Amino acid sequence: MINTILQGFLWFVSKVFSVVLSPFISGLILMFPSLRDVFTYITNFFTLATRYMVTACQLLLIPKEAILLFFSTLIIFGTIRVSILSINFFTRVYNRFKP
Repeated sequence: MINTILQGFLWFVSKVFSVVLSPFISGLILMFPSLRDVFTYITNFFTLATRYMVTACQLLLIPKEAILLFFSTLIIFGTIRVSILSINFFTRVYNRFKP
């Protein structure tokens, strides 16, 4: 019974996402006819962004260690936050569907 309910819920969610995201997907397909173009644009953007970020950090005299410490802290805190949120989510789902 619970399996059928979960399958129905997942089917419903997938249909809602497909209806909501279909205009965005069709817009992306019109803007980028080839998927290779999308990845080329993304790669070019990150190359350009990192070039200017490195130049800005050198001009502001920010050491590389400070940048590494900042991003490492962001990654650690983000991982901890996502882990706690996922544990809370699965606990709520389990308690809701507990027999």
